[in-house]
Amino acid sequence: MLTSLIPVVAGFILSGLIGNRLLQHWQNRNWISQQRFNGNEKEYAALKELIDEIAQLLGERIYLSQRVLLSIAEDPDEKLESKLMDYDDIIKRWNIRLTSFYVRLSLLMGEGEANKLESSIQNSLKKLSDLISDLLKKRSESKEVLAKEARAALKSSYALQAKATNFNKHLLCVALDRKKVLYEGEAIPFTQANLHRFSTWFLFKALFSRNINSLTVIRSTLNS
Repeated sequence: MLTSLIPVVAGFILSGLIGNRLLQHWQNRNWISQQRFNGNEKEYAALKELIDEIAQLLGERIYLSQRVLLSIAEDPDEKLESKLMDYDDIIKRWNIRLTSFYVRLSLLMGEGEANKLESSIQNSLKKLSDLISDLLKKRSESKEVLAKEARAALKSSYALQAKATNFNKHLLCVALDRKKVLYEGEAIPFTQANLHRFSTWFLFKALFSRNINSLTVIRSTLNS
């Protein structure tokens, strides 16, 4: 009888060891997935904060530049001076954060987006600031000529405003895509390049599928 109990006891012990091993593996895998999700969630939050900061400061700078241009030819010195104080303040705040914008965009979205900020937005802001500086130096000249040049500069600011709006929309679209993948998962097509992302069981089932091109799997951060 003792001999007959040995396989039962051995099987029980073996089952316990295997079950415990599988449980540890499952818990470890869930912990890693949760840490990955938490990291991606923090990255998305940092990206959203960066986009909001860029949009706000960029909008302020363009608006306050336009206020100066609308006043530069007609307003008395006292009235223009108050607008110039706001204008100088936003330039200072923008320039203080500019390097941070470049670095964070490179880290969170890639160097391409940082380059776009510099080539498409910052260079245009610099040109507009140079125009305003030149116009301020001409305040003592003919008001008619000054007003004409101010209108031309104002027109260029509207083009910059449209460019800034498109840039902000692009950043927001990227953030929304990140959010969708983070919380809803990513649809992964069944292609040779993605085979490593599918389970063995899924690959086995694919052998019997009539339309491989239609096969996809939704993979979230928690189960990737």
